[in-house]
Amino acid sequence: MLFRNRPALVVELLRDAFAFRLPAHARVTLEPEKLRAPIDLAADAVVALEGDRKVFAVIVEVQLGRDADKRRSWPCYVANLRHQLSCPTMLVVVTVDDAIARWCREPIELGHPGFTLRPVVIGRDAIPRVTDEAVALADLELAVLSSIVHGPSDERLEVLAPTTRALESLPVDDARTGIYTDLILQALKGAPKRVLEALMKTGKYEYGSDFALHYIGVGRAEGEAKGEAQALLRVLARRGFAVDRATEQRVLSCADLELLGRWIDRAVTARTLEEVFADG
Repeated sequence: MLFRNRPALVVELLRDAFAFRLPAHARVTLEPEKLRAPIDLAADAVVALEGDRKVFAVIVEVQLGRDADKRRSWPCYVANLRHQLSCPTMLVVVTVDDAIARWCREPIELGHPGFTLRPVVIGRDAIPRVTDEAVALADLELAVLSSIVHGPSDERLEVLAPTTRALESLPVDDARTGIYTDLILQALKGAPKRVLEALMKTGKYEYGSDFALHYIGVGRAEGEAKGEAQALLRVLARRGFAVDRATEQRVLSCADLELLGRWIDRAVTARTLEEVFADG
């Protein structure tokens, strides 16, 4: 979805992460993902670099797990698209899992001497941490990809916060808001997910994921009290409340998940700390 909405994203990643020198081009376009071929092949995205004609093509595959069929079909993708567009063609695999990245990088021997396909893999280490709001606003798809990859360990919201603000800046009828929010939420877990949902609760959007639809209440029991306490403190900090040492200790020492949950719910809309901790 990210690469179909913004085809130039893969070109930027290849340039910045791998220093690839791609042919000079005037524009980057999205080609039909279903390739004309004797067998049924449908790539996640097909991107073409164009000048007066197509000068280079990139097949983008997002890989979430091992799939032996891909190692048979990927060479077909490259050969068929090269024939179809009459230009050099590259296969790029995007994955957020380090083990899957290693598997994707394994060379695919075709049998003909010297005919070996080595997929170019964009893994976690090649995707930048977008922590600047101006960058997130200018390149939303890169910011969303950054949040998907780095968000699960982003307990200080250095990556998630700029992306959230960039999403909030979109027009209310922009479909990307819900789609991208779901993509991020599906990648998150634990405290970052709970905090992000808390900050979004008062937003103007409806989200499709089950967890988002039920907000923080669904699945709260699966978190430990410590995680809930840390989530509450982060919500309070993001709301601009000055939390003194005594209140911080009170939150961190609370082992009542139900009570912590009520405090988190109130923290999203409360005007004062007293409203948050009204029942004890």
